[in-house]
Formats: sequence, C-alpha cells, structure tokens
Amino acid sequence: MKINQIITEYEYGQDLEEEQAREWLKNFLESRGYKYMGEGQDAMVYRNSRGVVLKVYGLNQSQPLKRQLDFYRAAKGYNSPFIPRFGAAKNIKVKGHTYTIVPTEELSPNPTDPCMLDTLWTYQWVGDAYDENKPAIEALEDALGQYEKNEEIQLEIKSAIECLKRVGVNALDGYHTAYGRFCGDDLENSTNTMWRGNTPVINDPWAS
Repeated sequence: MKINQIITEYEYGQDLEEEQAREWLKNFLESRGYKYMGEGQDAMVYRNSRGVVLKVYGLNQSQPLKRQLDFYRAAKGYNSPFIPRFGAAKNIKVKGHTYTIVPTEELSPNPTDPCMLDTLWTYQWVGDAYDENKPAIEALEDALGQYEKNEEIQLEIKSAIECLKRVGVNALDGYHTAYGRFCGDDLENSTNTMWRGNTPVINDPWAS
C-alpha cells in the first residue's frame, strides 16, 4: 500500500488526548503492516516487511520538525551517497493532532565491515582529511607525516587506510563536503550516523 493510501484512507473523528491519538495511530499503522520500532525525541519509527521505514513526527512539532523537513527538502536535490533516500513528507490529522510521516530507506546502526566505524572516526579528526578536494585515502596517507612521532596515531591511520583499501578506496570520498553542507565544518561535532553497507549516512544533523 502506498503512503498516500495509508494516510488518506480515513477521515478521523473526535479530538483525543495526545497519548490516545498516538496509540490510535500506532494501531492504525500496525494494521497496515508497519511494526512499531521505537521513538526518539522528535519522531516515532515504523517498518514494514519490505524494509520501508516511516518516521512519524509529531512528538514535538515546532523547531525539530521544521529543521528536519528543511533537511529533507535540501537533501532531496543533493546527490550524495552520504544523505538518506526518502519519499515525500505527508501530513495526517489523527483525533485533533497533526503528524508528519516521512518514508525513508532502511539503514543500519553498523557498517557491513566493522573496521569502518574506527575508520570514519579517524577520518573525522585527522586534520588533512578536512580537505574536501583530496580523496580520503590520500588525505589519510598525507596525515601520516604529521604524526610521525606518535606511534599510536600512526597505527590508527594505517589501520584506516587498510580498511579503505579493503572495502573500497573511494568509500569516504566526498563525505567532508556532505557533512559541511548539512552539519557545519566541525567534523568532530557529534551527529547521528547510520550506515548503508559501508557508507556512512548523515541521518540527523542535529543529534548530539
């Protein structure tokens, strides 16, 4: 069933308290094949058996919703593997409460190859890796010279280089550009990163 059909199938009745409305919406989506996966500060998450994920905003409708929708609108026209793939946002009014539903791809909290977790972390804090015009593996190789007297950091950088050679030397190329566009220039700033295979995906630029 398409998202348009899901959210326009019924006209909803009398107003209810928000907790009741959320429970009603939960039951409604589950009756349409979506399993409740949990919720964060701003959204509830549902998933169906085909791997379609619905993010349902409405827990805090003001600034968090606006900034998330601004992110989706901006990202829609931005062709980058580091940005989520998603469908058009739709509003649904449930018992006097308005929710916004955004279909998105299913992402994983971990990469296919575990080495990419440390590699991304290393790439984020190594100074030369901030050069967006330089391939990631080249930036890491150049950074080796900066830390020639620090054996521990040398080992971390070398491990990151070997990881990229194994999973694909271009796996992080362009990450700095995408990150800077949506999260600012400070790559060490925490963000909610999910994974599509071995590709890090900026899932929520405002996570802390």
